[in-house]
Amino acid sequence: MTETGPLSRKRLLRQFPWAAEHDQKMVIAANLDGLLSAALLHHHFGWRIVGYYDDEELWLAEEESRLDDLIWVAIPACRQEFRSISTAVMTTDSQVPDSLAGCCNPNLVAGIGAEAFDLRYPFSTLLFLLWLHNVPVRKNLVARLLALAAADSWMAYQQNQARCRSWFDRLPGMDWKWLFQRVDSALFEQRLRDKLIAPLERLVGAMISSASLGRHLGVPNPQVIFNPDWDDDIALHITAFAGTYLKWSPPPLPAVASRGRGELLRIATDRQEILSIPDDLPAGGVLSCAFSSNDTVKFTAFTKDL
Repeated sequence: MTETGPLSRKRLLRQFPWAAEHDQKMVIAANLDGLLSAALLHHHFGWRIVGYYDDEELWLAEEESRLDDLIWVAIPACRQEFRSISTAVMTTDSQVPDSLAGCCNPNLVAGIGAEAFDLRYPFSTLLFLLWLHNVPVRKNLVARLLALAAADSWMAYQQNQARCRSWFDRLPGMDWKWLFQRVDSALFEQRLRDKLIAPLERLVGAMISSASLGRHLGVPNPQVIFNPDWDDDIALHITAFAGTYLKWSPPPLPAVASRGRGELLRIATDRQEILSIPDDLPAGGVLSCAFSSNDTVKFTAFTKDL
């Protein structure tokens, strides 16, 4: 099902009823968007983290052997038996193949594939979830900064306000105007640097910054990327910090017992030998796929069956 006008929360939740069910188990992206999305889903629906994924490696708790029982959060999973919530561009055109029937994704619902890459959803999985479940961001500066930092959402607004505003209309019923007020300003970047980046650096040490910089003061967006093998404290600090300002109860973190390593590949879609995207990818051991531009797709293949 694709929708050309404003998306409907009710219609989406009828199509993906599991997205509002309680006590689900989730694998999350090992980054800020994944952690904040997990905190939202844990606080409001009691979802539990049982694994992490970073486009190359999959970590799972000991008891999780059936991957189709899990929900993949902020991960563009492309296997037909999987349920996932993601925001990547995953198809070449507007058609949604059977392999993505379980993916709750604004681009898929809106019929946006790589051919319309410039029209793609520009924000985080967190903001999509906030809209889908009609959860307002707490009226607090740091809470607002956290929501905007996930997946460089504020930077997307600075870079292309027209595209962002088109999605304000496509996702009605959320206070986008308040959330993005004065984002394209030196004052916003100063507050981001002083009120969010500096405290996070004190909590987790040196942070990875995005390659893109703010237009006014050159402030980078914080990239909270962690390795579950030895960075559990980073995830704990981030979720506790978010809980303080967003007022969401931090999700317990799993004890990782198994790991699987895949190969992250990027290929140009005009190559003759490319597999059909994404229909034939799971047969080749591919777990996730996403277009990074209108003509380049990245996917992760696992040589050993998961």
